[in-house]
Amino acid sequence: MTPLLFPVIMILYSEFSSDKDTRLFARVSIFTYLMALVVSLNFPVQSFTLLIVLFVYLIGYSILLWNIKHWRVRVLLIVLILLQSVNYISLYFVSYQVYYLIPFYMEYSNIILRELTVLATSICCIEKADLKLKIGIFGAYLIEYSYLIGT
Repeated sequence: MTPLLFPVIMILYSEFSSDKDTRLFARVSIFTYLMALVVSLNFPVQSFTLLIVLFVYLIGYSILLWNIKHWRVRVLLIVLILLQSVNYISLYFVSYQVYYLIPFYMEYSNIILRELTVLATSICCIEKADLKLKIGIFGAYLIEYSYLIGT
């Protein structure tokens, strides 16, 4: 998933979903993602920035863990918390042995985290009848992957 498609999908879920939990999950996820992006661009000290960004993600995911009632989404949130912690702590301590334990994780860790977040959002929305929203998001995925395959 391209970094530009993730905010678009989260905005679609946060504005057009009929489920209250899905809207909350998408809004908190997009605000957490954007706040981490803004923080990482504005702090001058790189090592301190890594800890602040991890703290931002932990606060956002903790808010979601507290408010979301779906157990599958909670499991995915715990996985996201663990993966984000591994990423930022290993970058802070400049220890890359953890990345070598999971095949292809070093190259695709950001994509994995964004896809897991979209998967958790879609699991929140799976019980409701948001057919037009689901078709629109599936179309966005289809356009992106057909573009990636074509290049």
